[in-house]
Amino acid sequence: RVLPGSRVPASAVKGLAGGARPTARGGSQGVAPSSARSAAGGIKLPSSRPGTPGPAERTTPRAATAEGAVGSGPSLRVYTKSEKDEIGIQTLVGEYREKGMNHGRKFYQKHQRIQGHEDVEVFLYYWDSRDGPGFCGWWFGDRVGGSQVWSRAAAHGQSPPATGWHIPWDGPVVKDLLLVEPMVKGGARPVVSGVVKKEEQAVDIQAATEASTERVEALEAEVAEVVGSVVSVLETEDYDNGAVREMDKLLKEQQATIQQAQRVLVQEINTARMGGELLGITALAKLSPRLKSLQTSTAAALTRVRGAMGQSQQRAEEAKKRAVGDARLAKLEQRDAEAFQEALPTAMDLVTQAEDAVEAVEIMASPLSAEDDAGDDLAQTMGEIEEGTTRSATAIQEAKKYIAQRQVEARRYQPEAQRVALAEYEVLLAKLAEASKRLAPHRKFRQEYEQKASARKAFSEVNSKLSSAELEVEKAAIMHSLSNEADVTEEDIQASEKSLAPAQTDIATCSQLIERRMRATQDPLARKELEGMLGRAKEARKKLEEVRLTLKKQKEDLLARYIVSEARTKVDKIEVAMLAVEDAEMPFSEGNEDVLLREGSSALSDCQAAASKAEVAVGQAKTWLRSKTLEVKSKSPKGASQQYLVELTDLMTQVEAAAKKVAEFKKKTLDLKARRQTKEVLQEVMDRIGETETQVETLAEVASLFRSENLENIDAENLRSALEQTEVAAKDATSAYNEARKVLAVKQRDAREPAIVAEISKLQARLNKAHITLTENKKAAGTCDRLIKGKEILVKEEAKISSAEELVTKVENMATPLGDEKPTDVKIQAIDKVVGEAQSALTTALKSVDGHIAGAMPSLKAGLSKLITRAKKAQEKLDQVKASTKEQRERVSCQNAIKEAAEKAAAAEALLPTLNEAELPYLKGIEVLPLKEATQTVKNMEAALETISKAIMEARNFMAGKIVEVRRYADAVSKPALEALDEQTKNINVTAQKVSQFRSDTSGRRRTVFLQQLEEKVSSVEGDVRQTTEAAKKLSAKDINSLSAQAAGEICQKLATLEQTAQAGLEEAKSFVSERSREIKGHSAQEEQLKKLQGRLAGVEALLAKAKKEASDQEQKFVARKLLSDTNEMVKEAESDVAKLIEQGAPLVAEGGASFLAANNALILVEALREHMAAKSLTREALFKAIAGGKASISQKAFTTYVEKLSETAKREDLEFSKEQREAIFKHLDSDKDGEISSAEFEDAFKPRFVCVHGIAVTDGYDISTSKTIMKLEMNDVLEALGEPKSNDQLGVTRRECRHVASGKVGWVTVKGNQGTLYLEPFSPYQSFSKSLAHSISTVSKSVAKVQSFIKQKASELAVCTQGPLAEARTELGKPRTAVNSLQKRIEEFKVKFAEAKRDYAKREDAEQRSQQEARDKKAAAVILDAISAKITIMEASVSKVEDAVKPLTTLEGKALEAFATPITVTEAAEKCAAAARDDIVAVKAVLAEHQPTVAKAARGPLHEAKTSVARMMAKADNGEKRRRGAMEEARKQCAKIAQARLAEVATALRSEVQRREMTLEALFVELSGGQGSAKIPEDALCKRLEALPGVTMTPQQARLLCRHLESGGVGRRSFLRALQQHFVCVKQIAVTNDFDIQKGKSLRMLELEEVVEVLEGPRGDDSIGVSRIRGKALSDGTIGWISVKGNQGTPFLKDTPKPFYSCDSEMSLEQDFKSSSAPAVRKIKAQEVLEVLEGPRKDKLSDALRARVRTCKDGQVGWMTIKDQAGNAHAELSNRYYTCRASIAMTDDKDISNCKVLRKLELHEVFLALEGPISMPSSSGGEDATVMRVRGKSAKDGATGWITLRGNAGTVFAEESSKHYSVLRDTALQKRFASEHGELVRDLAEGEAVEIIEGPIDEKSDAVVRMKGRALSDGAVGWITFKEKLMKPWGPYYKCSNGTVIHDALNTKTAQTLRRIEIGEAVELLEGPVEDSEVGVMRIRGRAEKDGVVGWITIKGNQGSPYLTSKVM
Repeated sequence: RVLPGSRVPASAVKGLAGGARPTARGGSQGVAPSSARSAAGGIKLPSSRPGTPGPAERTTPRAATAEGAVGSGPSLRVYTKSEKDEIGIQTLVGEYREKGMNHGRKFYQKHQRIQGHEDVEVFLYYWDSRDGPGFCGWWFGDRVGGSQVWSRAAAHGQSPPATGWHIPWDGPVVKDLLLVEPMVKGGARPVVSGVVKKEEQAVDIQAATEASTERVEALEAEVAEVVGSVVSVLETEDYDNGAVREMDKLLKEQQATIQQAQRVLVQEINTARMGGELLGITALAKLSPRLKSLQTSTAAALTRVRGAMGQSQQRAEEAKKRAVGDARLAKLEQRDAEAFQEALPTAMDLVTQAEDAVEAVEIMASPLSAEDDAGDDLAQTMGEIEEGTTRSATAIQEAKKYIAQRQVEARRYQPEAQRVALAEYEVLLAKLAEASKRLAPHRKFRQEYEQKASARKAFSEVNSKLSSAELEVEKAAIMHSLSNEADVTEEDIQASEKSLAPAQTDIATCSQLIERRMRATQDPLARKELEGMLGRAKEARKKLEEVRLTLKKQKEDLLARYIVSEARTKVDKIEVAMLAVEDAEMPFSEGNEDVLLREGSSALSDCQAAASKAEVAVGQAKTWLRSKTLEVKSKSPKGASQQYLVELTDLMTQVEAAAKKVAEFKKKTLDLKARRQTKEVLQEVMDRIGETETQVETLAEVASLFRSENLENIDAENLRSALEQTEVAAKDATSAYNEARKVLAVKQRDAREPAIVAEISKLQARLNKAHITLTENKKAAGTCDRLIKGKEILVKEEAKISSAEELVTKVENMATPLGDEKPTDVKIQAIDKVVGEAQSALTTALKSVDGHIAGAMPSLKAGLSKLITRAKKAQEKLDQVKASTKEQRERVSCQNAIKEAAEKAAAAEALLPTLNEAELPYLKGIEVLPLKEATQTVKNMEAALETISKAIMEARNFMAGKIVEVRRYADAVSKPALEALDEQTKNINVTAQKVSQFRSDTSGRRRTVFLQQLEEKVSSVEGDVRQTTEAAKKLSAKDINSLSAQAAGEICQKLATLEQTAQAGLEEAKSFVSERSREIKGHSAQEEQLKKLQGRLAGVEALLAKAKKEASDQEQKFVARKLLSDTNEMVKEAESDVAKLIEQGAPLVAEGGASFLAANNALILVEALREHMAAKSLTREALFKAIAGGKASISQKAFTTYVEKLSETAKREDLEFSKEQREAIFKHLDSDKDGEISSAEFEDAFKPRFVCVHGIAVTDGYDISTSKTIMKLEMNDVLEALGEPKSNDQLGVTRRECRHVASGKVGWVTVKGNQGTLYLEPFSPYQSFSKSLAHSISTVSKSVAKVQSFIKQKASELAVCTQGPLAEARTELGKPRTAVNSLQKRIEEFKVKFAEAKRDYAKREDAEQRSQQEARDKKAAAVILDAISAKITIMEASVSKVEDAVKPLTTLEGKALEAFATPITVTEAAEKCAAAARDDIVAVKAVLAEHQPTVAKAARGPLHEAKTSVARMMAKADNGEKRRRGAMEEARKQCAKIAQARLAEVATALRSEVQRREMTLEALFVELSGGQGSAKIPEDALCKRLEALPGVTMTPQQARLLCRHLESGGVGRRSFLRALQQHFVCVKQIAVTNDFDIQKGKSLRMLELEEVVEVLEGPRGDDSIGVSRIRGKALSDGTIGWISVKGNQGTPFLKDTPKPFYSCDSEMSLEQDFKSSSAPAVRKIKAQEVLEVLEGPRKDKLSDALRARVRTCKDGQVGWMTIKDQAGNAHAELSNRYYTCRASIAMTDDKDISNCKVLRKLELHEVFLALEGPISMPSSSGGEDATVMRVRGKSAKDGATGWITLRGNAGTVFAEESSKHYSVLRDTALQKRFASEHGELVRDLAEGEAVEIIEGPIDEKSDAVVRMKGRALSDGAVGWITFKEKLMKPWGPYYKCSNGTVIHDALNTKTAQTLRRIEIGEAVELLEGPVEDSEVGVMRIRGRAEKDGVVGWITIKGNQGSPYLTSKVM
């Protein structure tokens, strides 16, 4: 293929025969000889065309005929105008016929044969651009797409072009040489030709027009294709000059073709003109623009081609420049190549010389070896070698240097020369490098030679050492054989390792030496010898390693044994720790977590301690075991370690189990601790929130009325009552909520523990929930309040609207005609009065309603909207009346307006004399009045002016409004009225002018009064300033330092008062001027006077400032002295307080609190002595004598000796004090520190002391009502009790006589209040001291901080003073500030010491208490353990008896078990043993529970040890209970297996009996139970019947076991039927036949998928065909027959399924009959009731209902109603008694128009029902024949009845009969949507109501409903029900608890007792129900809990919708 841009050369042959089609490479194949032409003018065909097209691109003539039909006549004529035929053009000339299609164009074949060349065919065809644009166009060739071509035209039209043919194909276009033109129809000659005969010029114009159109179209296609090809080539930019010239040539030819076509077209148009063919001219003229368009597009393409030609030429120039550059580059390459050739030989010579020198050195060195003896010849040879080495190195360096220089030059060569030169130089350098490498070994030849010699000498040494090492290895192997015995000890292994050490050392030394020698030598022989020696060393090392490996295995085995032993030890420790954990866990064993949460802090601490120890032990063991296990795996032999790994794995399993148990225990402990802490911390919050929830629940209960759906319908009084109660409850609930929120906020702020934070979050959620409920109820109450008010408003507003409507109705009735008459003027006047009243009432009412509707509730808003609608309708009616009386009313209105305007103008004028009266004092001639009189006069003038101005303004506004109003009236009325109003306006303007003058006079007099007031104020201020100045002068004249502080203070205070008074007066005067000076502006005389007064004020202000300055220095001195004095005094007081504080804290901070410890011990001792005295009946005096030994006082020795013996005497271990403690107690009791305890001191020790914790009064007597207060106790006051406490039962208080220790006052104090408040607590010296000291610290800290703050504040205030006494005082404040800071630091340090002292004291106190507690723990342990052990022994014996009792039953399996005859005997005996064992277990747990609290608190000591034992015994008790329960459970399971096996036999037998007797299972149940009233079959009766069943072998005990298995205490109907009934569901369609034998049976019907079948008989097997069949009844329709359960190939047809039951989710109707449309109801099925399916489900087809969309006449409501229901009942019918008003007309009380009263007005389109008439009545006006047609009717809107005119006396029709109104026949629903089912209700239509049909009536299609017959489980009611999937769910007799609830012992919830709580997830089996508890309104079942078998009543779903049980379909 020739690509675009390739040039095709022209053929050298000029003849047509010389033009072959070019080849793909752009040449020609060749031409035929010139003699090829024949005599007939034909031509010899040229040679074959190159590049034959493929099948997809070429179309042969045969193929073409299939593409397009061949024409029958010639289509084209090819001719020539040339006179000569030099190139054989006659070969192409002739007529051509259409032959087919090629490349989207028709192709043609010449049908004349060429003489002499008949076998030659000529084709004219089109070829597209697939071979390039140079080959695209029309061609003449020997075949379509052939290789030989003669001519080509570069045209692309649908038909061949007329001209433009290249001959030969690549030659030029010769004008008129070859022409082509179409033939006319019928084969006529062409329309246009170049040379034609005259007789052919007559043409058919129409044919010519068609031919021209076709030619233009062909030319358009040709031009489009050429232009498109050119554009596509240009866009690719892949072209050269030749291709561009070719495209240029092609486009020019197209231009020529277009021009030729235009010329032909012009000729044809002229021809048509000459023929007078107008239609032809028009058609041909339309072709001219198309040719012009082609010319334009061709010219545009040609322009682009010329542009491309310029670009192509530019590229050619660039190519030429590149060629010049290439030539220059070649020249430079030649130069560089010559330079390289010159340099290369020298470099090669230098390299060769270097290589020769190296080779000479190698030759000299080769004969020398290490064995040669040293001598002179050897030395000379070595010298020559060294010299040769030096020369060689020099030669190599010189060669490298030369080559490097040449390389630098070569890098400047041209690229090709550079590449060659650098490559050659690299080769030479490589040779030099090789030579240098060969020379390298000889550079140190002498040195290496000497080294080789010394190495040879060392070989012998190495050999000897190696031999010695090999000998040592042999010795080690001998020792290894001795240590390879079975029982290896560690000593044996150590001995073997010791023997291996020397051998290993020798081998290592030899190996290192050999390797070192090998690295050093280069001699092959030496290396070979060394390698041999190294091999010997390796062999010895290998042997040594084998011995060592064996020793290692033995050592690792020994290590593994040791690890296992250690692991066992650690696991034993864990077991001990776990025992401690079990001991600690014992308090939780009885589930007494609530007690622990309240009291078990010690138990929890013990748990934590035990868990921590166990956790540490487990953690250490796990870590150790993991590491050692890995060690054993990695170090021990696989075979040997396996047994140890197994043992370690077992131990790790034990550790993991212990770890898991510890983790669980720790989690439980932490949880309990967190819960306990949480409960302690949050108890108050929980109480508050509980109270809040209670109050909110109360509020919700009270406010429940407000959540009613029909709240709007509730009476307002009831709402108001409920609202009052709700407000009270809301107040209480809000108060409780606020309190709870405050407490919770405090806890939230202090909470840190995650558990507390989580619990607080829960409490917050509860509080939020309560708040939401509170808010909702308050909102509901608010809504109710708004509703109540809204109702009141609605009633009030409705009354207003109704009143206005009555007035409007009155007006309307007055204005409404009774017929065609018009109202009289008298009536209009009456109407006008009522119109005004009605309009006023309507406006007021509408405005009032608008004001309420914006914020109204939706329900109220709807009511108000209706009122607005009513008001608007009334307004419309009123507007109609007003329009009808407009002219008369306007006239009256104008008259009234004129009258009122005159009155207002007169009233304003009448006020003018009041102005003169007010101005009277000035009118007497006095221009300036006294200030007081002038002020009052101006005030009177302003008041009079305001009154008359108001009157004038009111008159003007009235007149302006009336003028605007009157202008809207008719001209006849408004014109005279406007003139009258203008006159009154002039009158009022005259009055206004007089008032204006008076106002001007008043302003002037007001300014004069202002200046008088200002004068008075300035004078007053001047007097005050003078006094201030005099006082300042007196103060400045005195020495302030010489005055006392009091005197100086009084002087300064007096001066300050004067200054303040003067300043206040000055400011007041200035403010007065500022406010009033604007009035003076513009009045020059008064402005001048004001300036003078302002100047006086400025002078006064300057004098005051001067006086202040004179007194300032003296005041500062006084203030500075006072400030420093006060500050120093405060600092001294603070220092004293701090010193006292430190002294106060010394007993604890300095002395460590030893005295407090002694005091605590003394209290313990005193308490013990009290008990001792009580036990021995001793008095204090006797005890004192006993201790003192008869002396007057107790010495220290006597005291300590007595106390030492007291612990044994009193049997009090806690009294075992140390010597130091006894001495400290003595010193504490010796209060006077005289070394002895006196009797008084001894007595004081026994007096109880208390501390006040809440402020309380001390009274002088016991009786609170009659006693007087002596003093008031403050917190921390200490009291000494003088007697025993007394209780006042009436008041509920406890009081005690006490003495106030500090004051000594004696009186009665309340210890405990009647609300439980404690006012006194036992005195603790340490606690009292700590509180007192903490209070002192706080007080002193505040005092020092106050001083510090005072100094800081004063320093800040004095910061503005930069000089003077105050600035100096600020500097002096630095000293006291430093002192105060030091005090603050001392306090902080003391606080730290105090805190540390308290911590230390707590530790010491705790240590003493622990030591004493340990002594008290020794007694209880043995007693506890002995008591529990005895009970444990009895319990274990009882449990063993239970296990032995059940063995006869539990050891059996399979058939032996099923045949066991006496299961009940065994189980009853076992139950007796189990009951005894249970009692023994309970006894054990009771003893454990009794003693567990005692031992639970022990963390150490004897009780702790006892706690461990108790835990073990608790575990034994639990294990005993497990064994007991397990044995009984196993026995029950075995009994169930026996019962289940017997049940299958019994069920089959009873079903067969039922079929034989032709009865039902229900009937059998009635028979066995003894009658219809019996609910159960007695157990004895059923057992007797089962034993007598034929074909069933059953022992009496098996029968009884089966009965109890079904249901204990007798078998109920539900249990009986469930056991015997069997149902199948169809899983694959199968036939129901009438016989068991399939071959004989006839098919009754096909059983459909999912159909349920009740088994009546079978299953039975048909052995002949191998199928199992049943006789069953289809529940859907009751069909009974035989059905195959499974096919003989195993295909299942039926699958076992439970009997279908359904639970109803909402209330449904149970009906008697199958037909749903007419069936009466049996009763309502309540939600959660269960139905047993008896028949169905199946479909019931209903009739269609008739529905219509209607509008009610009563209130205009629109909706859909049923005209006729599905049962055919009519709900409404069309009535011809309804009339519709066509115009407004009055309804009267009498038919006589002349003597009637208007009742009301009927509106347009209003409907009424005719009750009487129509009748004809005479008219009130008109002639004798004038009558009106009247009827008595009833309004459909409001039921009003009266007479209405149908037709007036003038023929006006006021009402006509309606054809769209229906009368409602029965109460029915009006719904929003067409669908009647579940349609939303608009309202109910009442019987007799009228409706208008808007749409319809339309049939409502009714779908078939699914009906099902069922029996209610609650009461056995039977009936049909409509099945709905959304409302009915499949039900099973098993329930799952979805929300926690309780099990009761009876159905009635209110009276039932709770059996236990049922938790979420528990399963319950139904025994009875569901049944309704009618009192509560919930459905309940009687069921058995699967967990423990408890039977009772449970609620399915609460009355508030909360689900408790969910049915499970099995």
